[in-house]
Parts: sequence; structure tokens; C-alpha cells
Amino acid sequence: MLVLSSLNKLLGQVLSPPNIHTVVLFTTNGELVSFASSNPAYSKDDVLVIVGLGTEIWSETREDGEGMVDSEELGRVVVYPISSDASQHQLPEPLVLVALNGNDKVEWGQMQLKVGHDFSHF
Repeated sequence: MLVLSSLNKLLGQVLSPPNIHTVVLFTTNGELVSFASSNPAYSKDDVLVIVGLGTEIWSETREDGEGMVDSEELGRVVVYPISSDASQHQLPEPLVLVALNGNDKVEWGQMQLKVGHDFSHF
């Protein structure tokens, strides 16, 4: 069973404020599952913009296994697929996608390592 409060707590552990300030979990169809943010200025509408951008990034970069974009309004966004070990070879799409959002001071490599490490056991 999926417990959203536990999921939100797990997502919150990924944050590294102020550089990596928002993490969003969403489906490949662009449906928000959960998010955590240390940015008090972010509303749910801002998070939904990340979901929309993340869905677009994924559709354009799925062959690469992850996608990145530097947005003038949002900062840096990295999108990474999350699949269970059992489903990785059976499903054409990952179970969910995760997007990390950070400012322009965070290095791309740091974001990639963070998402790869923190979600490898998801």
C-alpha cells in the first residue's frame, strides 16, 4: 500500500536546500503523485508546471534514460525514470518519473548523482 505521508517524507530527504529545493514524483502521463519542496514561494501550480515540463522532457529524452533542462523561470530540472527491478524489462514505460528542481548554482552532475543514488532503491 502506498502511504503518501511516508512518500512525502522520503521525497523531503532528497532535498538539499537551497540548491536542490524541489522534488516531484509523477506518472509518464503527467499526473502528479507527490512532491516535496523547501521553496516557500512554490505553490502546487508551480509544481504542476514542473510536471508538465518533466513530461515533455521525458518524451523527448526517454532513449537517453534521463533528461535535463535549464529553464529561465524554474532553474535546473532533471527527470529520471523509476522502475522496479521486476518491471524494468517487462513494461515499455517506467512506473513513475521523478524530477529534481534546483537553482543554477547546483551542478548537473550533482543532480544526476543525487537522483540516481536516492532513487536507486525506490
